[in-house]
Amino acid sequence: VSDTTGQRLLDAFDIFHQLFGKKTDDSLYHQDTELLSKKSLTMIPGFGYSQLRGISLILEGNFSFRISADSKVSVIRFVPQVTFKKYVIPRVTSSIWFNHNKLNLATDWRFYRFIAIDYGMGSQTEESLFNNYRQNYLKLHQTLSREIKPGLLIGAGYYLDKHYGINLIENKVITPENAYNILQKTVSSGLVANILFDSRKNENFPKGGENFINITFAQNLKSLKSTTNYEALTIDFRKFFRITQKDINVLCFRSLNWFTFNGTSPYFDLPYSQGDFLGTSSRPYIEGRFRGKNMVYLESEYRFTLTKNELLGAALFVNASSFSEQASNHFEKVNLGYGASGRMKINKKSNVYFIGSLGFGTAGGHGLFFSLGDVF
Repeated sequence: VSDTTGQRLLDAFDIFHQLFGKKTDDSLYHQDTELLSKKSLTMIPGFGYSQLRGISLILEGNFSFRISADSKVSVIRFVPQVTFKKYVIPRVTSSIWFNHNKLNLATDWRFYRFIAIDYGMGSQTEESLFNNYRQNYLKLHQTLSREIKPGLLIGAGYYLDKHYGINLIENKVITPENAYNILQKTVSSGLVANILFDSRKNENFPKGGENFINITFAQNLKSLKSTTNYEALTIDFRKFFRITQKDINVLCFRSLNWFTFNGTSPYFDLPYSQGDFLGTSSRPYIEGRFRGKNMVYLESEYRFTLTKNELLGAALFVNASSFSEQASNHFEKVNLGYGASGRMKINKKSNVYFIGSLGFGTAGGHGLFFSLGDVF
């Protein structure tokens, strides 16, 4: 247990108040004992940058709350975003805990009107060879899970991924359009079963000793208006270790595996880089830089504080990803990513951090990445 006796913790709001002579919140918050008893809304308006979308105007938000005193922190993240390239990208993701953690409702809703960059399939694609597809993308993923043992839940849901208005506007690489149904419209529509184990008390700031496992199986069916019949399996495992006496210095590991089988997925619904729930995997590669029928991904990150008041922190990360090749369907190459992050605590009540990451990697990977709340 970390000793914060006499140490008043600070966040960005405290600094703002100090600068403008306003009264600050001098409450002492402790990672192990502080309960989020009230709703907490964190919002950051401003500009963002993405290699894929360029400069954008964003309003990133995090709404954290507890439904009961003994429940885990529920989190709703929302990111309405408009880019200077006239892309429209609103997104809402959430994990809500009901009834003393007996029920969990997970949501991933988003709508993209943008240009998708396609480098082809596998891990051996060239950064300078790509296709551009103008398209609209509607994603509606919803699952409801019920506890069967303490911390262990099983559930069901429905996934819809609809790409429409697809138009090839730049062509530099040969893509198997016939095999993967790159049409003007494609739909993945399926029923979902999942197994969830989550010992994190607050997903905004996982602590040492906590774990997260989510296994999801989706059966996409033509009878549900899916373009093709196929199945998809994702396995997301995360483990957090406390390696110092302070529980806010954490060594994190993640394994994310995504497979498609028993049919052919529409092309843009194949596993791809940054295609996870929060879109934070595969730093430093842009969304869709790699794509394949199957994906394996490993990441490790060390998160630590820089100031005693916990206002500022940093992280070092390294990851490895591999996508199956089109011809052989084997994993033949591993691409590495590595970098560092700066972390500023924006809201000490809900332990929400603003994180900016600078990353580099093989296959030309490089870039800046921003998130409100932890990357995994």
